[in-house]
Amino acid sequence: MRYKFKEIFQKSIFGQIGFIMDARDKIRIIKKIFSSSFSGKMNIITVEIVLTYRCNLKCAYCELAVFEKNGPEKEMSTDQLKDTFKKLELLGTERINISGGEPLLREDISEILKDALSRSFKVSLTTNGVFVPENLKILKQLDQLILSLDGTKTTHDSLRGQGSHESALKALKLCKQNGINVMISSVVTDKTSKDDLLYLLDVCENFKIKCIIQPMICGVYIDGTWVKFNKVDELKPSYAYLNLLFNFLKKDSRSKKIIGGKYYLDKVLKWYSKKEKNIAKEFNCMAGELFLCLSPSGNIMPCSMRCANSSKKKIWESSPQELRAVNNSKVQCEGCSCYTYMALNGFSRLDLSMVFHCMNSNN
Repeated sequence: MRYKFKEIFQKSIFGQIGFIMDARDKIRIIKKIFSSSFSGKMNIITVEIVLTYRCNLKCAYCELAVFEKNGPEKEMSTDQLKDTFKKLELLGTERINISGGEPLLREDISEILKDALSRSFKVSLTTNGVFVPENLKILKQLDQLILSLDGTKTTHDSLRGQGSHESALKALKLCKQNGINVMISSVVTDKTSKDDLLYLLDVCENFKIKCIIQPMICGVYIDGTWVKFNKVDELKPSYAYLNLLFNFLKKDSRSKKIIGGKYYLDKVLKWYSKKEKNIAKEFNCMAGELFLCLSPSGNIMPCSMRCANSSKKKIWESSPQELRAVNNSKVQCEGCSCYTYMALNGFSRLDLSMVFHCMNSNN
């Protein structure tokens, strides 16, 4: 039994983000999960920091303008971000992911990452790959780089723009040549084909990496109101189509290359089916207690799907005491297809199927 619990610690929440942790790290994190579950106390494990809503690409399924309904957000300065990292470190944050938009558009990205990497948490960054070559020196120091790749050249370029597939592959090769811990992230739309999935599995096998497979986000909650993206009806895969794709994936022995594996694919299908039939039940998500999202200006949000400022102050203006007092407890949610959130919520709710999955998972 002791061995099994070591397996849970190593292979579940920790393994899926690709970081190696010793036993003390794992025990500390599992204590945070259960402490938040039973006390409602903020014990932030992972934080997504959206550096900018600016992007050099215009992906068909991404509508960043939705996030700036009141006009463009003023981005945090380098010093404000350093203050933010300090606050997160004092809160005991285990991992931060730098995202966007395209985070490598920030001219001060090297200084930002240097400060983040000097802290006690693990640091990852999500990018479309275009600006990876000129930022290799600092990217080599990351704990992980997450690179967007949606399938074959035809599909990827049709969704993200001509030449973007070539840039992503070039970035992937450079990362492997330079010893960067990299994984790919793929968005599934109605344009995704079986050939795209086979291509992604081939890439994972050839480069010895793993892949995040996730259906497109169809909108976000802004101040409690669901705002649907304009191209949802054009690009959102139906449950029937997603079921076809995911069952095709599950039959391939390389499906273990997908973060969460067959368990994740089944879990998403079950949730997607209920959403399509409008019978999804709300549950108390641990957003704001185990994970946070920060907007470019420093607004504190429960997660990247819920764009509502949880505090009157920006994060860099707040003391650790004020941050711990932020009330995000028990965010009402119908679930999502994010494996990280799924795993954290599953553990916090003592979901036996999640525990069983983690005991037997290679992720």
